[in-house]
Amino acid sequence: DGAEVAEFLDGVNDGRLVVMSTADDASYRLGDQARASIRRLGSAKIDSLNFRGSWVFVGQKGMKGTSIYELVDPAELGLWSNGVEFSGCVPIQVDAGQFGPAAHRSFCQWYEGYGPFCSVERVSMPLTPAPPLGTTRIRHTLPITVIASSQRGRYLAECLQSLFSLPGINSSLITVFIDGFGVEAQRVVNLFDLRSVMFPKVKSTSSMEQIFKNADVVAAHYFRSLNTIWQLYPLDEYAIVLEEDLIVAPDFLSYFHYLLPLMKADKTLLTVSAWNDNGYLHASSNNTLLYRSEFFAGLGWLFSRSLWLEIKGKWPPCCYGWSWDLWLREPAQCKHRHTIYPDVSRTYHIGRNGLNVNGYYFDHYFRDRAINKDPAAMLPPIDSMFPAAYDNNLNKLLSSAKLLSHDSSANPCQKGYVPKSQGSVFVILYQQDKLDDVRHIQKICSCLKLWDLGVRGLYKGVLRFHYNNNHIIAVGSLSPFAQNKVVSDIEPIRMKVQKT
Repeated sequence: DGAEVAEFLDGVNDGRLVVMSTADDASYRLGDQARASIRRLGSAKIDSLNFRGSWVFVGQKGMKGTSIYELVDPAELGLWSNGVEFSGCVPIQVDAGQFGPAAHRSFCQWYEGYGPFCSVERVSMPLTPAPPLGTTRIRHTLPITVIASSQRGRYLAECLQSLFSLPGINSSLITVFIDGFGVEAQRVVNLFDLRSVMFPKVKSTSSMEQIFKNADVVAAHYFRSLNTIWQLYPLDEYAIVLEEDLIVAPDFLSYFHYLLPLMKADKTLLTVSAWNDNGYLHASSNNTLLYRSEFFAGLGWLFSRSLWLEIKGKWPPCCYGWSWDLWLREPAQCKHRHTIYPDVSRTYHIGRNGLNVNGYYFDHYFRDRAINKDPAAMLPPIDSMFPAAYDNNLNKLLSSAKLLSHDSSANPCQKGYVPKSQGSVFVILYQQDKLDDVRHIQKICSCLKLWDLGVRGLYKGVLRFHYNNNHIIAVGSLSPFAQNKVVSDIEPIRMKVQKT
């Protein structure tokens, strides 16, 4: 009986540790009184316990903050939850979940390696969401899912602080999903007074190389996180997915809210992404420009409930070394749908160390990237991004563009191939032997120091980027845009590549 539970808990002496868990269904008979008593013990997640859900909790009578020792697994409608487990040592003083400057200062005295987050200036500032700017500010209504590891609290702190700097951010819509029972990561979340969900860490049973075992672990964490977000927000149809090693641009919220109507109306879209794989400092300069692509970019993206219902039953099982994002890019899942992404990214990747990233990889592919710094960047009209309008505008742009050298000695790898005159639109026609032939454009990407581990950002054989502050449009010889009069009668550039 819920009233008896409340009476018992309220009568416990101050300082006592209280360990609680569910058996069978516990939500029906708890009632508001018992839930309130449990919250006073430091629970932040008891209200997320639903019918046939699972919950385990360690609290303390008289604690001032929220306990970091709490797990909940809400059940799907009509089904039982998967259950939750917790094991480990619990200190006699549980209230490590306080927030505010005192808790921030205490955290920084306990943990090392947090750099600017633990500077004297930051520790003295409250970790509170930035207020809205003016009366016309777009209202934040999209849930934000932060996918986090239990081992990278420093990145998580920087990610959450960048989110809290966004004017009008609604912290009640942010949920951090932590892979493993990491006290440090949970303490970071508690400093921001945010909701978190901790999952037991999956261990790959595969005999394959470590990189494939890592993919198993990440895919399992994504599945549980993406599945749970819709249970936490049953009335929402869209959510933003963000990794913990990303910081966001000042117009991150307005970017997604502006493009949400396009996502809803354009059935040829898979997602809207905040990330440009080719968005390096030397190759990205127009913060008002958007592109369409056949490549799923991720790293800050808009996720729909309908897409989850479509792919959930097909999600790659453990343990076969599936990388979830590579799997999502396969035709069976993406179904040739497109991604909208910006010329200048709205996220920046700070993760120098991770399961699949090391210092060399970070320095080569992630360090020297542009991120938008203008909170009022004007994006193009929504109507211009629908497929027919986008193709029409691209053809018009090609018709007025200047052709880069295509004579027999022309080589995009040579210094000075792209003129230093700024503000122009240039065209390159590259060779294709078949529709999916990317050998020549991949070589060009490598020469121009774009992403070259495969080609990312292509749309009907077209790759767009900036170089020397000029807009470059690279068109494949078999692309439908190769029929444009500017390139229809010229010989495409052939790079030295391996034969297929």
